[in-house]
Amino acid sequence: MNRADILLIVILQWIHQFSTQQYMPLFLNYMPGQKCDVVDGENFCYKVEKKCNQCLTNCTVSLCSDDACVDKIGEMAQYHSAAAEYGQYCDEKYRVLRVETMQYIGVFFGTITFGTLSDIFGRRRILLIGLAIGIPIMLASGEINNFALFYLLRLLTGFFNGVTMVVGWAYISELVAADQRMYLRAFATWPTGRMVITIIAYFTRDWRMTIRVLSIIEAPLLLVLYFVLPESHVWLASKGDKKRYDASVDRMDALAGTEYAKRVEVKTSEKKKSNTLAQVKQLFVNPLLRKRILCLFSIWFVTFYTAYSLTLNSDQMLKQGFFVGQFILCAILMCAKMGLGIIDKFVPGMNRRRVHQLAQGISVSCIVVVLILYLLGYKGTLIFTVFYMGASMMIELCADVCYLAVNELMPTEVRGVAAGLVSMVTRLANIATAMSNAIRDSSEAALYIILILVGSGNWLVSFFFLDETKGVDLNDVARDTMNVGESGKGLEDGVSLADIPLESTKMKADEEDD
Repeated sequence: MNRADILLIVILQWIHQFSTQQYMPLFLNYMPGQKCDVVDGENFCYKVEKKCNQCLTNCTVSLCSDDACVDKIGEMAQYHSAAAEYGQYCDEKYRVLRVETMQYIGVFFGTITFGTLSDIFGRRRILLIGLAIGIPIMLASGEINNFALFYLLRLLTGFFNGVTMVVGWAYISELVAADQRMYLRAFATWPTGRMVITIIAYFTRDWRMTIRVLSIIEAPLLLVLYFVLPESHVWLASKGDKKRYDASVDRMDALAGTEYAKRVEVKTSEKKKSNTLAQVKQLFVNPLLRKRILCLFSIWFVTFYTAYSLTLNSDQMLKQGFFVGQFILCAILMCAKMGLGIIDKFVPGMNRRRVHQLAQGISVSCIVVVLILYLLGYKGTLIFTVFYMGASMMIELCADVCYLAVNELMPTEVRGVAAGLVSMVTRLANIATAMSNAIRDSSEAALYIILILVGSGNWLVSFFFLDETKGVDLNDVARDTMNVGESGKGLEDGVSLADIPLESTKMKADEEDD
């Protein structure tokens, strides 16, 4: 690992920090289990239900009998959230129209928009524009004092999160050397970004201050992207822009201090207007690409539906404290991802397929145990927390495979569109997750059963349909498929698109890339 690898890991982590606003609803919605009010001049403590900061039921008898108990319950309010300030969840209609629902709807449209634009105008340019607009909007969401504007700005924050979630990963993974791609996923991670948010929230103890600090941290990223990194040489090669391609490769070699980027022959071609519909059509007309995109739809939907369901419901995972549970979980997730990077390097047989199937299977098994412990009344205990964290850790490893797979399975010409489509599917999963909180309010066991069923189905999809891609050169992904037009131009007489054998488009192995 040289200095270019380290630089790209740091920058990708920086990019992830904006993307991890998807975890911010965990703090925006935080409510303590109990609340104290003054009733007729006396402290009165009651149970907080459904994240409403008003007394709904069990309000006739105080939970506390002395001042010491009152102080203890007062300490349970460890964070001042937007839900506590606005009190929107006391209105029944916001049980579904939650703040995360608004944010995930924004991401849904953002991933479609920015994925397509990055294929047309370039990864770096679109990433810069999205961050330049998105960071001030994120900051504004914590500065205004109007609930309707707060929801609107969180929706727009989600929209611009789409640029880092789709374009950010595609951009950096195209710059990094092929044999360092798993390291990129192992050391620049969402759990690290989540840990940063948790640390900031712990010290600020207020949702507005948390957003301010996060905005200050993100602002210098614009300067680094503009002055340090070049445009993706992989994207430039696909556009036939030889002059800028050579400049990009030279910049990466200079950053590494040695020959870094693998040079390919760039055929100069006239600039053609990008046709997104044609790109989408190509994904579904070609047999190989169709199988791959449908497989990606499944593994992305289930992985992120499970991950966000576990994350947004982790506030009561450990009875001893909200922040304690979050810090432990983040630390475990970070270590797991780094460990995956080490295993990928030193255990050749641990390829993409095996990682996904092993992690998905263990995650489902842990959720089964969590369900049993919940039904037996052990929620919030240490053993419940251990298996809950185990399920969360394994599903995060599945997420690594998701991001690697969309880049390593799709040709450069349609990679941005494909990333936009799978992210669109993922945002549908996120919206479904937000709405599933209504299921949790009525039956938490039902939510665990759903996670078990979809996880089991996803394991079968991975086993039968997920292609292996470890070590592939992104310039050569499914190259044969992109050299064939819709009319069959370039094929031998009598051969159609459907006749192309899948074997002709298989990936190169590690030694072939070398």
